[in-house]
Amino acid sequence: MARYARKELPVRLARRVKSIQNLPFIIGTNPYIKRVYRLYYDSFQALTAFREDIRDKEDLDQFAEVLRGLVESHADVIPMLSQGFLECKKYMNTADIQTFLDEMIRSRIGIRLIAEQVIALRAQRTDLLKDDQEEESAQDNGTTTTTDQSNADSKVIGVVHTQLKPAELVKDCASFVQELCNVNYGSSPDVVINGQTDATFTYVPVHLEYILCELLKNSLRATVEHSVKIGRSFGHPPVEVTIAQSEHEITIRIRDQGGGVSQEDLDHIFDYSFTTVKDDNETSSSFSSAAPDGSFIFTGVSRLAMQAGLGGPIAGLGFGLPLTRIYAQYFGGRMHLVSMQGHGVDVYLKLKQLQHVEDLQI
Repeated sequence: MARYARKELPVRLARRVKSIQNLPFIIGTNPYIKRVYRLYYDSFQALTAFREDIRDKEDLDQFAEVLRGLVESHADVIPMLSQGFLECKKYMNTADIQTFLDEMIRSRIGIRLIAEQVIALRAQRTDLLKDDQEEESAQDNGTTTTTDQSNADSKVIGVVHTQLKPAELVKDCASFVQELCNVNYGSSPDVVINGQTDATFTYVPVHLEYILCELLKNSLRATVEHSVKIGRSFGHPPVEVTIAQSEHEITIRIRDQGGGVSQEDLDHIFDYSFTTVKDDNETSSSFSSAAPDGSFIFTGVSRLAMQAGLGGPIAGLGFGLPLTRIYAQYFGGRMHLVSMQGHGVDVYLKLKQLQHVEDLQI
């Protein structure tokens, strides 16, 4: 895997460097776009400077550290791209921006996946060797060791979980999003999980976590804001998450009663830089009655958190749903949204089990 990463990653990084170079000159001079360009160029230089033949543990350890630096340095690429194109969108037509960002984000997902797989496999190998040494020592001393951790680890291969439980991940993501919602609005809807809650499948947990957090944030935010708008006296209706499993895929439906999306907005929700997030003044006005002392009126920081994705806050920049759809489609999945304007939205997420994906390409 490390040798594959050493060969493949410089090619992918070089393609992104070239794609940024091909942008209109005025966009390339934007400070955010320039920072992204420099990150990719520097990462390309760092990888090509590393020896091609990774021969032993020392080489692997050094290469893994180079990859760790790449992953950490690229953490804010999406917020930088979103801000850069928000400032430069008038210099490039919408279709070309869409194509550029789609390719950039898909490539970024693949680059991170390869790098993180090498890092995770190396860490697991180190842990396995340590466990073997401890077991040998225990046998020499006439004692036994527990195998619970080994059994758990056997379900995880690098960043891939072979028995991932969507219901457990939904529960964790819902708890996180509810906390953000409570900080931002002073209240939060319940999240009800039903369907085949014992279902398991093979997938990359961090990808599903990103998707679920983004979709749940949209649903919880819409539900609370719609409650205020129509003056619900009975509190917020719950957000319902239903899980279903077939032979080759998992379906997750997220249903809310947040008022739905208008047809006009529905035609643009997957466009970059399109957002339904209210500005600070409008939101503060809407929720100014939440507490007499104004304790629920926060700066933009908490509202950024309500739209924060893995890799940095992108509130109001219109990248949440486009990113979510790309993550869903990456391994052959799909996502679509059904809106009942005035009532709520159903989002259907269909994800294939990785072992059933034909011609799987990272």
